Amino acid sequence: MSAQKKRETRKTSSSRASGKGKPGLLGRFFCNKMVRVLLVASVICFGATMYVGAYARFTRDGYRKAELLAQLRDLNVENERLEVGLTGLRQPERVAAFAVQNGMSVGDRMVYLEQDVQPSLAQNAQE
Repeated sequence: MSAQKKRETRKTSSSRASGKGKPGLLGRFFCNKMVRVLLVASVICFGATMYVGAYARFTRDGYRKAELLAQLRDLNVENERLEVGLTGLRQPERVAAFAVQNGMSVGDRMVYLEQDVQPSLAQNAQE
């Protein structure tokens, strides 16, 4: 019996000497080596998942940006083409040729219409 008491005395004195005392429930939980390994593995998996998610999002956004830039470039080219066509349609020679082609003729005299003063609504109501 005396040997057993000595062992118990050594255990309690060594734990008190180190200043730790009895670990609590959480301390016992984290002292388990398997729990620490699982905790580290979980943190690594979480970090890897976040990294892959961010990489996928940036890749998707990059493809979307490239697609939008291609559409913008196509629209700018089409806009240029339409501007050139509109400029060509506004040329006086083109307008004159179109008029002759549709049976119109060039007038021999110019007639200007006088702009009458617009009567007010009150004057129209009295008539």
